[in-house]
Amino acid sequence: MDPNNIEKKYKYILNLELRTKKDLDFFCKEFFELFDKIDTEGKASFINWTRYTNKKEYEDRFRYFFYNIEPLHKNYMHLIFVKLKKSRVFRYLEDVFRKNIEAEIKTFNEKNIELSKREEEYKLKYGKLNSKFVFEFEGKKLTLSEIVSKFRSKNRDVRERAFKTMYRGIYQKREEIHHILENLIKIRTQKAINSGFENYRDFRWIELLKFYYTPDDTERYREGVIKEVVPLYEELLEELKTRLKIRNLRPWDVNASMFKKGEFKFFKNHREFLKLGLETANLIDPYFAEVLDVMNKNDRLDLMARKNKQQGGYMTYTQDIRLPFIFMNASGTLEDFMTLMHELGHAVNYMLSRDIENPFLRTPVSEFAEVASIGMEFFALEELKNKLSEDVYIDFMARYILNILKKFIHIGKIDGFQHFIYLYPDLKPEDRDDYFVELDKKLSPSNVKWDRFEKWRNVTWYKQIHIFEYPFYYIDYGIAQIGALNLWKFYRENKSRAIEFYKKGFSSGGTKSLPELYKSTGIEFRFDRRAIANVVKHLKGVCKEIKILKN
Repeated sequence: MDPNNIEKKYKYILNLELRTKKDLDFFCKEFFELFDKIDTEGKASFINWTRYTNKKEYEDRFRYFFYNIEPLHKNYMHLIFVKLKKSRVFRYLEDVFRKNIEAEIKTFNEKNIELSKREEEYKLKYGKLNSKFVFEFEGKKLTLSEIVSKFRSKNRDVRERAFKTMYRGIYQKREEIHHILENLIKIRTQKAINSGFENYRDFRWIELLKFYYTPDDTERYREGVIKEVVPLYEELLEELKTRLKIRNLRPWDVNASMFKKGEFKFFKNHREFLKLGLETANLIDPYFAEVLDVMNKNDRLDLMARKNKQQGGYMTYTQDIRLPFIFMNASGTLEDFMTLMHELGHAVNYMLSRDIENPFLRTPVSEFAEVASIGMEFFALEELKNKLSEDVYIDFMARYILNILKKFIHIGKIDGFQHFIYLYPDLKPEDRDDYFVELDKKLSPSNVKWDRFEKWRNVTWYKQIHIFEYPFYYIDYGIAQIGALNLWKFYRENKSRAIEFYKKGFSSGGTKSLPELYKSTGIEFRFDRRAIANVVKHLKGVCKEIKILKN
C-alpha cells in the first residue's frame, strides 16, 4: 500500500461536508471502505508473518505496515473521529459507536505514534522468541504444543522429563523475556502519561472499551475463583492422585489421565483433523460445518504445528474476501481438536455479522466474542459422545473439566499479574517474579507440590503471549467462560433453542452494549462469586454424571 494514496484519500474524506444525515451516510461509507482496505492489508501481513516467522519478506511486509501505514492510519482515523464528534450529526450514529469514538479521542495522543512503533518492535521480538520455543526430547525437536502433549503420558517418568525439559528451556530465556517486558512497560506507561492517565492500566481499560466493569470487579473474580473454583479443583486432583496411585501430586501430574489413557493421538494429519472437525460441526449445526468447509476450500486454515511458526492460535479475517482465517499449532490431541472448535466459534461469529457496514461494530468486544468460541467448545463436547468410545469420552471429559477449572485459575493469575506490573512500573524484574510466585501460590491448589521448582512457577507468565502482545486481554476469557458455561447448560436442556439464540446473539456483531449482547443470547452478564458458584455447581454435577465424583 502507498502511504501517499492513503493520505490523499483521508484528506478527501476530511473535506467532505457533515451537515445532514445524508452527508453522514456518504462520509461513513467512504471512511469504512478505506478502513477495510487498510485493515485487510494489516491482517494479511500479520497472518503471513505468524505462519512463517523465518521468511524475511513476510517480516518486512509486516514491519512496513506497522511502521508506515498503521501510524498514518491511526492519526487520520483520530481526525475523522474528532470531526464526527464535533459535527451536528454525531447524534445519528449508533450509541455503541459514539462511545467507541469518545474512548479513542480520550486515549489518542500524537506523541504515542512513535511510541507505538517502538512497542511493536518489542512485540515482534517476543513473537520471534516465542516461535523458537523448541525442545530436544527423546531424540526429537518438539514445539511448545508438542512437548505439552507429553504431560498427558501415562508414564510418570515421561511427564516429569517433559516438564523439566520445557520449563528449564523457557526459564533459561528469562533475561531476554524480562528485557522485552521491561521495555514494553516503560513504553506503555509513557503512552498513558502522554494521554493524561496515571498508569497504563487505566489507559488500556478505556482503549479496550471496557465500559461495563471496573478493575475492582476483576479482583472480585479472583476472590470467587479462590472460594469456589479452587476447592473443586483440589477435590478432583485428590481423585486423580488416588487413581494414579501416587503419594504426592507434582506439577507434571496435573494433566495426566484419571483413566491412564495417556498421550492419545486423536488425528495424525491435517486431512484427518479437518474431517473430524467437519463431522462434529455438522452434528452441532450444518451451517457451522459449511463455514469450516468454505475456509478449507479457500486456503484459510493453517492448523498443524511446525517449526518457524508462532505458537498459539487465533482467528482473524480479511474483509477483501469476507472470510475468516484460522491459525493454530495442532499435534494430534483432543485438546487440539477443542482449540479448532474454539476458533471455529470465532469464525462463525464473524460470518454471522460480516455484512454489518460499520467495521467498528462488525464484531463484538472480546468479553462477548469469546462466548462464541468457548460456547462452541462446549457444544462440541456434547457431540463428541457420538464420536468417541465411552471410556475415551469419559477420560476426555474428566481432563476437560479439570482444564476448565485450571483456566479459571490461570486467568486470575495472568490478569492479576498484569494489574501489578503496570500499577508498579518501576519495580525490578526479580520483584515481578517474586510477586507472580506469591500470586501463583494464592491461586493454586494446595495439594500440588512444587518443592525444588518454585522459581519455575514464573514460566507460566514467560510463555503467556497475551502479556506481551495483547495487554489486559485476558480477564475477557474468564468472563466469557462463565457465559459459555451457562450457554452449555442451555444447550443440554434445549439444543435447537440454544443454537437459535447463539445465531441471534452473534449476528448482532458489536451493535449492542455488552449486557444487551449477553441477554440477546439467552444468558446473563456477570462474573462475581455468585456467578462463578453457579457454574461450578453445574460442573460438579457433570463430574457426578460421569462418575469421577461420588453423588
